[in-house]
Amino acid sequence: ATTACGSLTVNFVNNTTGGGANTYTWNFGDGTATSSQQNPSHTYNTAGTFTVTLSASLGTCSDADSLVNYITVNPAPTASFAAANVCLGDVMNFTNNSTGATSYAWNFGDRGTSTGTNPSHTYASANTFPVTLIASNGVCTDTIVQNVVVNSAPQVSFAASGATTGCGSL
Repeated sequence: ATTACGSLTVNFVNNTTGGGANTYTWNFGDGTATSSQQNPSHTYNTAGTFTVTLSASLGTCSDADSLVNYITVNPAPTASFAAANVCLGDVMNFTNNSTGATSYAWNFGDRGTSTGTNPSHTYASANTFPVTLIASNGVCTDTIVQNVVVNSAPQVSFAASGATTGCGSL
């Protein structure tokens, strides 16, 4: 059996013996067109479990063999998230836009982690951090890495010269 996530390309090898100048028909089980090639390559683009059948014929003689439920293509999740840049000390909220996933593993780039769907995180320093999200559906995973920015907050300070109190204009 052959299993993959998302899509799968399989190179089939025909081990038919006897007959000589046989004609072949491959049915890949996914509803797409059949192939008459001796050793075809086929890409499965939809999730499902598929039975592959090879038929060989020479004149009125024929034989067929099927590999039942031989190909399994599992749906692949897509990892995606958004986060707005923040100032040091502010909480960064992550919006998970992943599809087809049931669990998540976050690495915030500063040794902080989470398994929450839409986590929040507060960074201890200003910097650019690579945030990794791994989205999983229990069989397949997808990973995305995006940078987020934590800016240093400005430190306001000022002074005034001359009189700071009085009547009328100063």
